Amino acid sequence: MERLYFLDAATMLKVLSRQRLALLSELRRDKAAGVADLARRLRRNYKNVYDDVKLLKRAGLIDEDDRGAFVKFDRIRADIDLAAR
Repeated sequence: MERLYFLDAATMLKVLSRQRLALLSELRRDKAAGVADLARRLRRNYKNVYDDVKLLKRAGLIDEDDRGAFVKFDRIRADIDLAAR
């Protein structure tokens, strides 16, 4: 099982915004041919989708092959340790 860690909950929530989660869900459902295709499907501005895809790739949440971008995860689970403060 692959894991991704964030420094804190605030950072995680910033990276996994509502629109970025929708983007990840759309890519999980159906691989995108490119950013323009994904922006059209999400009815969002190309530049904003481009920036989100770039950020999510850096975070390790989006992969890409010769057929397009995709998400290999079925689920994102968060554990927040309240006692660690």
